[in-house]
Amino acid sequence: AGRGAARAGAARPWLWLLESAAAIGLAAISWRWVESPVLRSGFRATIRWRVRVLARSISAARHSPAAALPVVAVAGALTVACTAGYGVLHPPAGSGGLQRQIAQGARISAATRSRHPEPATSASTSPAAATRPDGKPGAGGAGGAASPATAAAKIHGHQVTAIGDSVMLAAAPELQHALPGIYIDAKVSRQMTQGLSVARRLSASGQLRQVLVLGLGTNGTVTRQEVSKLVGLLGPRRDLVLVNTFVPRPWGHPNNAVLAAAARRYPNVVLANWSKAIGHRTSLLWQDDIHPQPSGGRVYARMVKAALHGIRPPQ
Repeated sequence: AGRGAARAGAARPWLWLLESAAAIGLAAISWRWVESPVLRSGFRATIRWRVRVLARSISAARHSPAAALPVVAVAGALTVACTAGYGVLHPPAGSGGLQRQIAQGARISAATRSRHPEPATSASTSPAAATRPDGKPGAGGAGGAASPATAAAKIHGHQVTAIGDSVMLAAAPELQHALPGIYIDAKVSRQMTQGLSVARRLSASGQLRQVLVLGLGTNGTVTRQEVSKLVGLLGPRRDLVLVNTFVPRPWGHPNNAVLAAAARRYPNVVLANWSKAIGHRTSLLWQDDIHPQPSGGRVYARMVKAALHGIRPPQ
């Protein structure tokens, strides 16, 4: 029920307004009937007075329902106090678990970056410099059928750079396990403009590998111009895997449309459809309906690995 309410609240502003109004109303009741009297008269005196008032109200309510108003008010205030106290003593299990998972992902991400970078692959052996498995020529070479041996080859982790946000961080352990040797640079709240800067820095330092997996779009919009700049930065010698988003925000669907259009437009761009992979398995997400739990991280890693099959590996 909590998960469903979270999704509905994100999609229906009126529900958020209703919840806010209810919280404000209950807080006002708590101040009027509990907190303010305690400040004036002290806790014990207030309790004795309220007990007498409640006893009279309960007795009078048999003859006049309006006389039960003090009972309702105090019950509402106690509900607020008890709920708040329970929330403090028993925070949602998911929030702490997610933070620990993201922290672990950050450690793994940092560890993958501490390794010595792989040497850059030459243009003649780059994935995009020859014919792709779907028969389309790469951006840097002429057409022609790939040999069975080449088509059967695989993209390995040491050929892959991954740039992403906290969704990728949450899946970093599984991603590293699925693609040993992968270079992961992921950060909480990262947006596309920041991802472009990271890609430029890695390219300038010679650390950008043959395949770039980009998992951004959770925290803000992704434009066609930004994707075009990224493709231009990679050039014809590298391939790009764009991981789309599953996020209950207004920019989610527009971002996915931009990423899908890029995969159709550029021969060296492949789409990894996270939205489709997790859309019917939302129980594998944390309570925010955005970040994958460890089981969801395995789905994320398998999806990225499957998307790499759409890239022609080096000869």
